[in-house]
Amino acid sequence: MQKVAVITGASSGIGKATAELFATRGFSLAVIARRESLLTSLVASLQQMSPGGKFIPYVADVSSWESVEAMAKKIEADWPAVNVLVNNAGAFDYGPIEKISPDKIDELIHVNVRGVIATTRSLLPSLKKGVTAGGAKIINVSSIAGLWGFPNMAAYSATKFAVAGFGSALSRELKPQNIGVSTIFPGPVNTKLAKGTRPQKKMVKIPEDVALEILALVEGSRRRKIHPVFNALSVMDQVSSETVDKILKKIL
Repeated sequence: MQKVAVITGASSGIGKATAELFATRGFSLAVIARRESLLTSLVASLQQMSPGGKFIPYVADVSSWESVEAMAKKIEADWPAVNVLVNNAGAFDYGPIEKISPDKIDELIHVNVRGVIATTRSLLPSLKKGVTAGGAKIINVSSIAGLWGFPNMAAYSATKFAVAGFGSALSRELKPQNIGVSTIFPGPVNTKLAKGTRPQKKMVKIPEDVALEILALVEGSRRRKIHPVFNALSVMDQVSSETVDKILKKIL
């Protein structure tokens, strides 16, 4: 019996790469995004990669409670259980906080925070069914900006800190129910969302790299995955934050 994975923000970037990887590893997929044309194209591609797989697109806006709840009802009707939820959908902005519009700040909060909470909450009944049907796991995609506050990313960092906190609390809340929760903190990734930042090439990952790390979290028991360089810096930060600030300035 194939495991079922739900992936938000699946039409491009990390979400698309994760969907493609999971399809080659035998998962059936519920792929979610706002753009129907891109989802249709993705499903056709997934079907070619894995002719025996089952792939269903769901057009939804994770920033809307109503849209998420409607999507969850469709997923519950289409699939007997869900084994994996990848909360990947996200919004990004880069610039001084005084130049970011209130509408953009609302978008960041609604997509990056409310979207993760709403999707998780709405799909919990299906994930609970997955516990006895191969296991259940939730993967939340945060960011290195969810560990440090970077200049020109204040609002974005705030939302990704929230994702980290939500994942940490949820992992303890759902552990007695045998639902694993992990959070991944990618460093710079070459996606459309990252447009406007200027990371050094040696620090940039491609979406496929992050997809492999997400799969490893699904298959393992770790609660957090942090880019190795930033993991070392997080330890150093406890000793000398000024030194870390200098290093971060050079690589980001």
